[in-house]
Amino acid sequence: MLALTASAAFGTTIVAGSGTLSFAENTTYPGCQNKMGQDTTYDQYNYSNFSYSVGGVTTPLTGTDVADFSVVGGTCLLKLPSVTFITTTAEIVFTPTISGSGTATVTAITTASGYVNPKYIILGVTYAPPGSQSFVQYTDSTTVGTNTSLTESFAKGASVSVKVSSTFGAGGKIVPDVGGTWGVSDTTTGTDSNSFTDETDNSSGVAVTSTQQWLTKVPGPLSPYGVGVDHDYDVIWLWLNPLVNITITQIGSQPPTTTWTGYSYDADDVAEMDIYGVYLGWLTGHLSSPGPGTSDFTPLERAWAASNGQDWPAGTSPSIIDPTDYAAIAGADPFSNPNYTVSVPSTPPGNQTSSDGRFTLTGNQVVDYVQPSPGGQPYTQSLSESTTNTQTQGEGAKYTDVVATSVENMFKGSFLFDSWSVDLLSTTTLTFTDQWSQTNSIAKQVSATGSATGPPCVVSSGVCSPVYTGPTEFEVFQDNIYNTFMFYPVN
Repeated sequence: MLALTASAAFGTTIVAGSGTLSFAENTTYPGCQNKMGQDTTYDQYNYSNFSYSVGGVTTPLTGTDVADFSVVGGTCLLKLPSVTFITTTAEIVFTPTISGSGTATVTAITTASGYVNPKYIILGVTYAPPGSQSFVQYTDSTTVGTNTSLTESFAKGASVSVKVSSTFGAGGKIVPDVGGTWGVSDTTTGTDSNSFTDETDNSSGVAVTSTQQWLTKVPGPLSPYGVGVDHDYDVIWLWLNPLVNITITQIGSQPPTTTWTGYSYDADDVAEMDIYGVYLGWLTGHLSSPGPGTSDFTPLERAWAASNGQDWPAGTSPSIIDPTDYAAIAGADPFSNPNYTVSVPSTPPGNQTSSDGRFTLTGNQVVDYVQPSPGGQPYTQSLSESTTNTQTQGEGAKYTDVVATSVENMFKGSFLFDSWSVDLLSTTTLTFTDQWSQTNSIAKQVSATGSATGPPCVVSSGVCSPVYTGPTEFEVFQDNIYNTFMFYPVN
């Protein structure tokens, strides 16, 4: 084959739409064989250092192109591949020509960023331990959190992606991936949180995780003589002022594409994330007080969302004080079903995940809950729990919640709202699917500390009164959806 030679590079500018595309061109002459099998060379044009200028603004472009030109056949083939560049306002397609230059087509890109306002988002479920003197404390580590997907909210065939590419610094920021600004003037959103972060978990989900700034201590019920664990005192953690950030992009006349860019919070409520814990028994009606109309339920009314420029569809309201919402939120805790049991199959050997995939046995020590004899005091066991590798069965656990949403009036009639509405199965709800999170379960191990103390023996006529008759041993499971720990009686 002939040796390769080269000529000096030179700059070229061509017309591209209403602007110009500039690039450097360098011609080389690689060796090849013609169709007769003879050694020869062909012209190879190498294009680099692209930039696009329009309206007095020049934007550097990342990318190169290589074009081969020969008319002699053999391995000397004609190749004129195009290269595509994307700017914030245009798609530019450069195609080389046999003259060593090229042509460019420019297609306008329409982009709009904004948000929708769901009533709430379930951040986690924490489970009550056995007895009034017991507790579990989540702190000093990444703790509760889940992967949430919106896939089921969109019509089949809709182009939807997830991109939360901001880097969270100290304090853990929840930052929209739109350069820190919105497509319209708005002063009611916030991005800082010292308690939670969000980041891309996989191609369809966003992982929400808590940090060491959010300490949670979950005690058992007041009475130590019940069934050991009373799930009415499990706590479901609600985020009451979330915003779902979205960006809609359309290239020319192609269908628009939707990108979910994570979360932020609505400062029309408070200038921070508004996280509120509700007891499972409140939602199921097992705990009669407090309830609707009391101060404990005032945050769930979300009165601030009724008069701040939000459009709530007919028949809906921003309040969560509604039997439908209660049932949907309670369903995140499987013990809202009084007949729910944790069943761990005996086969295959080594299987430690419940048959429904929701819980995996941690493999740590069994927790005792033993009442002493008259004259004695119950003993205390310290707890130190950490997540184990979730088995395949556990990675399939999911909880789906359909949540009513509103939109800000300023988005109505806009390209953003119109395009978003076309893709959604319903313009008045979002379907949140909480599931196992690779980010939370593998990259950031969850740990918890605490203690378990048995029921005391109050002596009456020489015997304990009352006598505790419930389970005395509990295994510790991890919740494969929300990354918390649950106590279940040993059979």
